[in-house]
Amino acid sequence: METKTGRSCLFCGDGLRGRTDKRFCDDVCRNRWHNHSRRAPKMSDRARSIQRQLIKNRTILLTLLRTRKRCLVKRETLIRAGFYFEVYSHVNRSGGRVKTYCLDVGYKNRGGGCVEIGVSGEGLGIFQ
Repeated sequence: METKTGRSCLFCGDGLRGRTDKRFCDDVCRNRWHNHSRRAPKMSDRARSIQRQLIKNRTILLTLLRTRKRCLVKRETLIRAGFYFEVYSHVNRSGGRVKTYCLDVGYKNRGGGCVEIGVSGEGLGIFQ
């Protein structure tokens, strides 16, 4: 069964020998082809920068929370720690309240330059 067909391996392009329904020359090429096809697309530098800042924002919020579920901090404290209010994952608007989230940790503005921080539980209703 050493007949060479006009077909070639989907990964490396070498000619195929053997079965007529063969798509890859060996298991290595088959695994590499499948791994490559399932690989996540590469992020741009801008997207990577936003993702890093989002994770940094979340880390800052969790550091200030420590073991509490909610706390009140000054806005200047967040800014001094390197928090960017322009970078967040999503916003929840309900009942006239705006809650901004960095993944699973949220915050909302309180009067007097204060920000309330809280961790979401099962749902997103952390601030009652």
